[in-house]
Amino acid sequence: MSVILSGMRYEDKISKIKELARFLINELNIKDRIIVRFCDRMVYRGSYSYIRRKHYITLNKKDNYYTLVDSLIHEIAHCLDVNFTRNEHSREWGTQFAKVYRAYLKWDKIHSLSN
Repeated sequence: MSVILSGMRYEDKISKIKELARFLINELNIKDRIIVRFCDRMVYRGSYSYIRRKHYITLNKKDNYYTLVDSLIHEIAHCLDVNFTRNEHSREWGTQFAKVYRAYLKWDKIHSLSN
């Protein structure tokens, strides 16, 4: 990963993750509504839920930038897995994870060129 983010302020870290989320949603042509939330009292690195036709991704705001990136990619893959059942990582989920990760690599390349 090419973006240098050591010592990044909290606000900058969250802003960068939100920017990445918007890019991935647009790049993957996701039409459903995805709401990304940040919480500091989580047992897991991230969580995904689908409630009232909205996708909710919750990330642990105390995690470092790269852990947040990984968690965001992981949870967006759950959004795209049409056969999602609670806590399941199926073959379909793996396919979607790879798709999201490839989109992230595109974002990373764009941002590394601008630095």
